[in-house]
Amino acid sequence: MTDEWHSLNIVHTESLNNSIVTLHKLSQFVARVGQNYVKPRKDHSHTNLGWDRNSSTLVGRLTEEGVRMTFNLPEFKYKVEAPSHHSIVMPEDLTYGELEDLMKHLLIAAGLIGSHYVPSDEYSLPYEIDSDEHIDKPKRKFLSHWADCRSNADLVLHKLAALFAGASEVRIWPHHYDSGLIIPLKVENEKTVKSVGAGLAIADHMVNEPYFYLNYYAKDKPEDFKIKDLEDHSAITKNSKEYTGYLLPLSLVLSSTGSEAQFNYTWTFFEQGIDLIMSAAGVNKQIV
Repeated sequence: MTDEWHSLNIVHTESLNNSIVTLHKLSQFVARVGQNYVKPRKDHSHTNLGWDRNSSTLVGRLTEEGVRMTFNLPEFKYKVEAPSHHSIVMPEDLTYGELEDLMKHLLIAAGLIGSHYVPSDEYSLPYEIDSDEHIDKPKRKFLSHWADCRSNADLVLHKLAALFAGASEVRIWPHHYDSGLIIPLKVENEKTVKSVGAGLAIADHMVNEPYFYLNYYAKDKPEDFKIKDLEDHSAITKNSKEYTGYLLPLSLVLSSTGSEAQFNYTWTFFEQGIDLIMSAAGVNKQIV
């Protein structure tokens, strides 16, 4: 399993974060296909995205017409796939408005209604997508680094999903741009009342760099509910109204050298963190 982990090296955090902002904006153009052309689901999962580890590609949902949009990170290119043809789009030096217009034309050529290709009204991003702003291609080392981070997260999350009955798909959510899954801990009347969210998030108000996370949810969580710190691990423990769980900044993973050490450190975070959350929540591992 560790052979599939991509060994990560230290990169400039601010430059990586700026590159991720560009990629977050560009991911919206893939997500729009699911948002506007795929049958809606109650959990909004029709809007989320997959990740292909083999090609480091963001993969959108497939429409009933057989149309799909993807975005390859290292090659910095979109592909619009239709049953009888496909089109390649290189967004570098286009404006976001020009990219949107081009995508509409390609979707029309693929048999979809171009006017339906609009931004989601279900969420807003933490930054504006200015139609007049030019798209600057991030340096290749940041594209490759973030692609490796995505692949590593996808690897670990699929390994976790295989251990827990009822675990959700491993998907990338276009709003927060996190790779994640939900592990149900307790279900009543077909509704999840206790769960753990696990994934890889981009920099935000909690951590100023990408980070792995575990987040506990309970429908009626007691105000005094607390989880213990991980043993022999530098992960951050959060016990607040806003967030109950664990955070593992990417820089802590990078303090280990080599794929095996980085994988083991990350896997210990998830394995031990989930055990501690389940123990605090009074959930028996055998019933999960």
